[in-house]
Amino acid sequence: MKKLTKFTTLLLILTFFIFQATAFAETATASKTLSITLTIGQKDIKINETSLTGEAPYITKDNSTLVPLRVITTAFGAVLAYDAPTKTIGLKYNGHDLSLTIDNKMAIVDGKAIEMNTAPQLHNGTTMVPVRFITENFGATITFDKVTKQITITGDAPVADTSGGLNSDAGKTKIGDSYNNWTMKYPTGLVKSYQSYKGDYLNFEDANGEYELNISIDPSDVQNMSADGLLTELADFVTGTVLSKSTATVNGVSFARIISKEEDMYTESRAYFANSSVYTLIMDISEVKNYNNPLKSAGYKELLDSFTLTYDTKDFTTKDISTVKNGYRIYTNDDYGFTLNIPSDWDKGTEDSSKFNFHSGGTEDKTFRITISSLAAGETLDSWVAKNTLQLSDFIVPEYGKIISTTSTTVGNEPAKEMISEFNLEDAWTSDTEFLIIKGNLKYDIDFEYPKDAPAADIQATKEALLQSFAFTDKLNSSLGTIKDDSVNSATLSKIVSKNLGVSFEKPEFWEDSTENADKDTTLNYTFADGFINIGVRTKTPKVDITKYMEDYLKENTYITITANTTATLGGQNFKKITYSESALGVPVNGEIYLYSSATKDYVIVYEIGPAFNTESTKQRFAALIASFQITP
Repeated sequence: MKKLTKFTTLLLILTFFIFQATAFAETATASKTLSITLTIGQKDIKINETSLTGEAPYITKDNSTLVPLRVITTAFGAVLAYDAPTKTIGLKYNGHDLSLTIDNKMAIVDGKAIEMNTAPQLHNGTTMVPVRFITENFGATITFDKVTKQITITGDAPVADTSGGLNSDAGKTKIGDSYNNWTMKYPTGLVKSYQSYKGDYLNFEDANGEYELNISIDPSDVQNMSADGLLTELADFVTGTVLSKSTATVNGVSFARIISKEEDMYTESRAYFANSSVYTLIMDISEVKNYNNPLKSAGYKELLDSFTLTYDTKDFTTKDISTVKNGYRIYTNDDYGFTLNIPSDWDKGTEDSSKFNFHSGGTEDKTFRITISSLAAGETLDSWVAKNTLQLSDFIVPEYGKIISTTSTTVGNEPAKEMISEFNLEDAWTSDTEFLIIKGNLKYDIDFEYPKDAPAADIQATKEALLQSFAFTDKLNSSLGTIKDDSVNSATLSKIVSKNLGVSFEKPEFWEDSTENADKDTTLNYTFADGFINIGVRTKTPKVDITKYMEDYLKENTYITITANTTATLGGQNFKKITYSESALGVPVNGEIYLYSSATKDYVIVYEIGPAFNTESTKQRFAALIASFQITP
């Protein structure tokens, strides 16, 4: 028995990680008769009744026959994984795992190291593999006619998986999206490297690094668009030198096409119109030699020409990459270990830290939000509820926001608390159902927000569908550390000393600095929930009384009502204090203005807060700022 070399040990490790990362599915147990014929030196290949063209098989110096890797995966429905840095090829078929490396004779078959007669090779940019070694390990038989130089492979191939599963490649010769209505050929080595949430942008890479293919789908209000109109749209995507700009028709479908070149890369861009959307395909071919190779160029064209604007749900040779099933889109997050189904027409908001937002849009705007944070020492579901209740009373006036009920329930097979609240923060009442869940060392805050007057049956059905689909997975990012929640310590103060303005004061730390850089010499701005404070200091203008100017301005605006005109002492100085109410935007706002003029400067402090957030705690925080205000030398 040969000893395992250091390289072979490394290959075993790589094999494990390749197959783990690719998450291969077991192929179907049912089978059909398989017959492959190919001839040394000829590019024509036949698999049962299907004819293919590819790199011609050839015999090596050690009398081994090498064929294009594409033949193996297409014929056997074998699943392919390729690790470009190590040039390692992984194949899985009918319970067998094979791993080979370009230019190396050592192979791994079902975990065992075996030395082949010859190594896989790259020939004219195509991956060529020893046909006898692979097919016999797949349980097939192979014969060779020395006179005709014809190779015949017979055996069993798996029948296509008719269950519609997303993970099986066995028997799949096409790939498509049943939700976005498109289909194209699924050649060997085509690897999907990115798919957007709604499937409207995809990136595919060739396992040999020869090309990339991007597909984008842009919905439009336009109901029809000519090929010439598409050409205008397509020009916006093109960079580099344009070599060809035209329209074409393939299989009865018209499209725009632009071929361009930038440095050593050739690009073919196409645009189609269907289903009130513009479909754009962009293929980047990595090197001039690949583009100029007639066989490869024909393969690229064959792939692009295979793109169609339909999807046949009864064609089980097509792999469906859509995440939409029965009107819901499957969303899985492996970093935080959860999955759920979202209505297919909902949008996904930008991921913000550890927050995930989904919203329906439209007149009945519904939002489903998931926020993840770490469990603090000693924290329980009950203490979490208590903290949320305290924060609500700290920031929202009871007439505008209140907790209706808090009950115990179960979500994702884990104990949870359900808090139902109602809010009127923007002149319209909304309802909010919040589920608090603790799983291991993480807290999951699931928040479902919707208009209070939305049809109850619709809301209940949506809520139940979302929650019933929510489940925890066994995957978590191993690099997860502590994730502090967003709760605010409203008692923490920051001392501000502005040399530009010559003032100092203490403000709540959570009040956000929104001062524009261009204004920092004369102004400081801070914002918080439905409120702001502006502190301005300017050189005194001769013959302008800042107090009279401000009073006149307030009186001239019919939507502002002055409710009090008094004085207040700030830092030992006597300020004019004007209290007012405002309703310019239909929602009342309470405000205070403090005015003072020294011999050289005018000081103006403006504070506004909406009624929903004007709690006693908020009033105390502003009063503390005013009490701390000082004019500095």
